[in-house]
Amino acid sequence: MKRIYPFIAFLFFSYFSFAQYENFDLSKYKLPEIKRHQLDFDFNTNGSFQNSTYYYDNDMGEKSEREDNRVFGGGEFGYSFYQNTDKFQIVGSAQSYLNYSKNKNKNYYSVDTEKSDLTSNISASYDFKYFMGEKQWFLTAVPYSYVGYYKRKDFENDTESISKRFSGDLGIGAGIGRIERVQDYRHGILLLQELEKRGVAKRELSEAEVQTFSALISELKNKRVFDSRKRKQKDLETIHEFLSEEGIVDDVMDMNYFVGLEDIWVFGALQTRESGKQLQLTFTPGYTINRGTNDVDDSKLEYVQITSSVKYGIRKPVSIKWQTNYNFGVEYHYTDKLTEENYSLGASKHYSFVFTNAEIGFYPNTRTRFSLQGTFNISNSSNDSLFNDERYSSRFVLNSSAYYYISERLRLQGSLILIADRNGIFNDEVKNSKNNNINYNLTLNYAIF
Repeated sequence: MKRIYPFIAFLFFSYFSFAQYENFDLSKYKLPEIKRHQLDFDFNTNGSFQNSTYYYDNDMGEKSEREDNRVFGGGEFGYSFYQNTDKFQIVGSAQSYLNYSKNKNKNYYSVDTEKSDLTSNISASYDFKYFMGEKQWFLTAVPYSYVGYYKRKDFENDTESISKRFSGDLGIGAGIGRIERVQDYRHGILLLQELEKRGVAKRELSEAEVQTFSALISELKNKRVFDSRKRKQKDLETIHEFLSEEGIVDDVMDMNYFVGLEDIWVFGALQTRESGKQLQLTFTPGYTINRGTNDVDDSKLEYVQITSSVKYGIRKPVSIKWQTNYNFGVEYHYTDKLTEENYSLGASKHYSFVFTNAEIGFYPNTRTRFSLQGTFNISNSSNDSLFNDERYSSRFVLNSSAYYYISERLRLQGSLILIADRNGIFNDEVKNSKNNNINYNLTLNYAIF
């Protein structure tokens, strides 16, 4: 009986310690001044080779063969930038994509076709917000540009077609409110919970101390170090130094402690969490030009588009494991064609929609994530003037997704999406139509090294 008392006391201490950390409010965390750069390269190649034979039902034993050989290859480069200070929030990105494909086909009638496609594009965006005052009023500027190139070669007919596109716009706006990234606060709590679970934590931290600990984590994770091994070694040394100086763990610990520390440090921050509210009004003029050439004629499409939007977003971390996100907005697009030669843009000059979106996320541990998201919008398109044609449509999307980090090399993720479209609503004179889609995706990713 005496032996069971310490065990009961340990369970009692663990339960209330975990409950204390579980009740900490992630929204109270303020991200320190950080600057993050990231550069990624992605190369891929794939192909398919198919050969089939068809036998005719006659005495001659005739047969016909079909071949379909396809090869794809490409690469992608991406750069991202994030900066957070009291006065600024900046999110920048640039992507470049190049893909080449070749298709050689022979059908049952022995007709050969051979085509190749070359696609490339470059895009860049820069979201800049400048904050003022305690109520977090802000001004924003969002420039965006896109350059695309497409080339198709038809070897059978000895024809070639080329398409080029450039588009750019500049969003200018203002608003109130601020949304912060708070996953580093959750990361700090997960580390402390892991130490308690392993029985090496000597005391609990207050909410203010956990915020200080999380700020240290944010600073470490945003330092630029080329050698990842040296970086992880230095990070773990700094974390251990903080924990020992604050009297949370002893100066010298056993292997059980360091295994838990490294596991949560590496895998405990894979999930992004945000907190805050933000109302934003944006006015975005843009310009687009498409040029195409082939052996028959040339084409050109040139137009300007002006977009006005009012959007309100809420990011609410309910607890360490639960997150809710809400978005509401109204958006209006005006399009005016400048040039249209052998290329159709469509008839509608005016397009507007109102939308609402809600998402709930569940993060039971560092390896698993579940989310359920619903979106509903009502749109109107017309040519002469806003709402003149009374062509209204609606769309409802229900998206459920799951992610499981099986191991450092094996990851599983999947999604199920339901889409319901309705056209011609609110007007009996317009012929109604509806469309329902169900899409699913299941991906098992394995990294060789």
